Amino acid sequence: MFGRILSIEVFDRYGDSVFLVDPEQETKLQCSGTIEYLPSSSGSPRATIQVYNIPATIAAPIFALKKTMVDESTGESVLVDDPKFIRISFGYQDENEGKTSVIFVGTIARAFTTRQDAMTTITKIYAYQIQNFFTSAVSTAQFDAGTSVYDVVEGLFENSTVQGMDYQIPEALKEHYIDSPISFYGKTLDCVNSILSKVEYMISTTPMGIVFVPMRPTSADLDVVILGEYTEDGKVVARSGLIGYPCIDTEGMRFETLINPKIVLYSYVWLPNSAIIDNRDGFVPSNQFGASYDPAGLYRVVKMTTQFDSHVGACKTSYVAVMAGTSSAYYK
Repeated sequence: MFGRILSIEVFDRYGDSVFLVDPEQETKLQCSGTIEYLPSSSGSPRATIQVYNIPATIAAPIFALKKTMVDESTGESVLVDDPKFIRISFGYQDENEGKTSVIFVGTIARAFTTRQDAMTTITKIYAYQIQNFFTSAVSTAQFDAGTSVYDVVEGLFENSTVQGMDYQIPEALKEHYIDSPISFYGKTLDCVNSILSKVEYMISTTPMGIVFVPMRPTSADLDVVILGEYTEDGKVVARSGLIGYPCIDTEGMRFETLINPKIVLYSYVWLPNSAIIDNRDGFVPSNQFGASYDPAGLYRVVKMTTQFDSHVGACKTSYVAVMAGTSSAYYK
């Protein structure tokens, strides 16, 4: 994980775009910000971006969230929404052949500029992940007894009012069947989660698409990211960018890494239990809350906040994770 590569692009629904940070160019604006990924009940992921001394030619399309058009029926000018979107990608020069991965795509909700001093302006941009578009999708479908869970999930997506969701249904769901007829009408993602809960799966919406994750993992069906390993002298060596030591408190496991696009909300990670610092003073461990050690060192990420900077500032992600198999009620 050497040589950070950050890309920040603003674009509209017609495909026109402008880069705030373009890794292909030697010159780039000074940008920094955060991305928050919280449990679904806390709202959609959101990003806050600060841009220093942004040129007017670049700022104009960011602020122009409405435009004037001529109404064909009346011939009068009307003001209509002209939404702008932002895409943040990240990678490293020594990984994945120097290619970046998308870590956030969202709709710009608000942008404004303030002057810090005579020479410096700061433009703040607030954006929300585009998954809001998918959460509005509705499905209506019926399935007969004996239909595989795989086919039910596929049918719900195919009958959704919103198409274009990127997903790959696990082959393991073909081995599970519904034992009685079932009908669905409601939000697509809620319908999918309701049937998946019967086979201890759930979905997470990420910038890369919809990810299916098992609620009670086994080594056979996990793509576990290893965050630490032992050396012969018993020390823990960082892998995948682990920063410092993980610690556990009353909310769960806390740890930090360099930005790692492979780790998404609700995905699993492996942490060395012997290296974890225990900060649960006076707390009685309970599997219900997940603030306990997992015997196998498997933990599910339930909150994450990413910091990024185009120059010399920190580029890292802070996580809260709970032991594998924790009730989903904890993090919804």
